[in-house]
Amino acid sequence: MSLVSIESEADVLGGLMLASLQGEPMAVELAGVLGDDAFAREDHRAIYGELLRLARAEQPHDGLAVAEAMKGREDGIMFADIVGLAQYATGTANLEHRAHYLRDLANRRAVVAACHEAMTAAEHEAASDTIAMLTRKLDAVLATGTANALSFREVIDRTEQQAEALIAARRAGRELGVPFGIPAVDTLTGGMRPGELIGIAARTSIGKTALANQIAVHAATNVVGAAIGSSAGYTAGGPVGAVVVPMLGQAARKGAQRATRRNVEELQRLVAAGAHPRYIVNRYATLAGPHATPQELSQYLVATPQADLMDLAAKLNTLKGPNRKLASDALGLTLTGNASETAPAAQVP
Repeated sequence: MSLVSIESEADVLGGLMLASLQGEPMAVELAGVLGDDAFAREDHRAIYGELLRLARAEQPHDGLAVAEAMKGREDGIMFADIVGLAQYATGTANLEHRAHYLRDLANRRAVVAACHEAMTAAEHEAASDTIAMLTRKLDAVLATGTANALSFREVIDRTEQQAEALIAARRAGRELGVPFGIPAVDTLTGGMRPGELIGIAARTSIGKTALANQIAVHAATNVVGAAIGSSAGYTAGGPVGAVVVPMLGQAARKGAQRATRRNVEELQRLVAAGAHPRYIVNRYATLAGPHATPQELSQYLVATPQADLMDLAAKLNTLKGPNRKLASDALGLTLTGNASETAPAAQVP
């Protein structure tokens, strides 16, 4: 078994950045689990160190914020690589357990290193000295990042509590979590609850993506849309806010209103950071989806230097599909002075 998982490292880093973006930072809370050596890759350790510094200073530490803080370093870490870590994250649910997995791998590496050191020392030192040295090192490994680990008994107890809660919810005729929208599955599971990581497994082309899309649409329209449509005066289908709201537990119930605000704030930070307009176009198109409009995009491009706008105009053919037409129309509005300099309409109170 490999004692290094680059994918898991990227997943945890991306999850910590997403947690900051969602207004529920977890980096300081998990610092005792991860320690200084949970990340095997040198660039991942550097990124985590900067992320944790920002978190401890109570500053934003999403991908863009960390990338901005690390700008100008000479260690070869690219801006896009840091921002792109979020795409490897499987979400913020069970982030603590994923951090414990990295901690376990780091502890195994430390055990292997301690044993190798003991083998070398045994050739030259007394056996008692070698055993004492190895014992100290193994004790230090055992004490690192394991204080919050769940025992097998605790996992069983939690599972029993969830089963009892599900039975009680059925008897009371109420929902336990966010419904999947599939009656048979909702009856069996009680819906999606906070802290759960749900996997859909099947053969290729069997319909996993279609099923996930159906669940997301049901959650966004029947749960989130009803919750925010009357109280906030806007819906999840608004311009920049037209994203599929995260499905896992409390994110689907509590995160909808923050989603629109976060998307707008992310784009505003990109503009303030002087990001190239091509990146702004692609990010806006991703966040707005089918509700993207040249008029709204132009409001993010209006503050961009003229030289960068002309560079984007010269490279329109590098954009894919609908993004090319969207960028072309938005550029036309911006360069002709018809773009509004007011804040985008998608902002929320």
